[in-house]
Amino acid sequence: MDVTSVLYFSIASAATFIFKLNMFVEHSGFIGYFVLFLMALISLVIKRPFTFQVSKKDYPKIYWKDKSFLAINSQITIVWAGIFLSNAILFLLLAKPFTVVLSNILIVIGIIFSIVFPLKAPAYFVSEEFKKYDWRVM
Repeated sequence: MDVTSVLYFSIASAATFIFKLNMFVEHSGFIGYFVLFLMALISLVIKRPFTFQVSKKDYPKIYWKDKSFLAINSQITIVWAGIFLSNAILFLLLAKPFTVVLSNILIVIGIIFSIVFPLKAPAYFVSEEFKKYDWRVM
């Protein structure tokens, strides 16, 4: 996320102020969300979900290598990648008032998912592990 931010704003600043290009101003919604989508996708490909960096601040170091902790962060990153791509498409295809409203709704959904999923997912993973042995867990 940090590298992406520095690159994006460096390129956008150079394009806007040095080369006098307005694309980063006129199409900021599409370009910004598409870059965020690429960042999320690349973080998944290299197996370092971008949400992992934020999660590390809230969880003790012992969790950082846990399989379920990494899986939860990967799932959250996948959801955010979908939200970023959806928002990029919205800004590309729809008129301005609708894009802002729909984009914010998607972001709120992502925030709620990012809060609730880490609370519920560990119990789900444990119950799935028990199901492999045909054990029933309430």
